[in-house]
Amino acid sequence: MASWYPESTDPVKGLFVRKHAIQMAQLHDVCVVYFEMHDGSAYGERIINDFQGLTEHIITIPRPSSFFELLKSVASMNSRLLKLIRDSELKFDFIHLNVVYPAGVFMYPAIIKSGLPLLITEHWSGYFLEDSRYFKLASWKKWVITKLLKRAVAVTAVSDVLRKRIADVFGLTDKTVVVPNVVTMPAENKSFHKNVSNV
Repeated sequence: MASWYPESTDPVKGLFVRKHAIQMAQLHDVCVVYFEMHDGSAYGERIINDFQGLTEHIITIPRPSSFFELLKSVASMNSRLLKLIRDSELKFDFIHLNVVYPAGVFMYPAIIKSGLPLLITEHWSGYFLEDSRYFKLASWKKWVITKLLKRAVAVTAVSDVLRKRIADVFGLTDKTVVVPNVVTMPAENKSFHKNVSNV
């Protein structure tokens, strides 16, 4: 499940997240779920099977124009994710949340109800004081982010600087590891494979 992923209107958004998925699909079956919101869009779902071992569910929902519509959208998104987990021919071993905010915040009920182990990969600079977007979020959003990070069996970060920052802010010193962004990942890249196997 991704907070950033290529969209029909922005094919570069989260491209590195898709490259992570493509690389991991060489070793495991991977199912990506991404919800994209657009003004005036109708609900729809595209299922993409361009790569062996990778299935992408790109679900489009109309951008809510009111708080009530937002609640309906969040309920629909959580219901869709749970249905996919329970009804899919794939047997899910865990949920991999790629960037906690915003996807994890709004999908929190489904993540908890699924009962699956949670792995988090974080790229977001919002935890740094120079950026500080995390600290400007509503209290309930920060509460959910903290709950998810503490619930995760492991938290990977794309740099050691980010790993240390997450560990400091959330007290996660015992379960953070660095896995760098992927462009191409040859089999001989021992550092990447060693870190992934440690997770």
